[in-house]
Amino acid sequence: MNDPQIDRMIKHVQEATAPKTKAMTQLDLAAIRALPTGNRGSRPRKLTSNQRLAIYAFAKEGVPPVILAKVFGVQPNAIYYINNESTAANELVRRRYEALGKRVWSDIVTKEQMNAVNEAVRKEASPW
Repeated sequence: MNDPQIDRMIKHVQEATAPKTKAMTQLDLAAIRALPTGNRGSRPRKLTSNQRLAIYAFAKEGVPPVILAKVFGVQPNAIYYINNESTAANELVRRRYEALGKRVWSDIVTKEQMNAVNEAVRKEASPW
């Protein structure tokens, strides 16, 4: 099954390398086609409003953005964007966080998220 995005990438690489080298081998093409197809590009996957709120709450408690990015499966820049006070995403999340107060921990943040963040923080802090 061919993926149009992979095919465009192959064409781009072939055009860029053609003057300098021979055409890509079948092995090169197979390797490119074997790349995972999910969440490609510079844009991270979409987060739900509850996930953004949970990220904001964890960040307010001092959890590093890199850990939050791993736990929520996004690029670190998505975490920075949510917590950047000059973005629209931050304003919406901040208002909702302030409206909920401490209830955010019981109503929004799930036990799975809490456990995953705690485990990631533990691993990050552990020298082993």
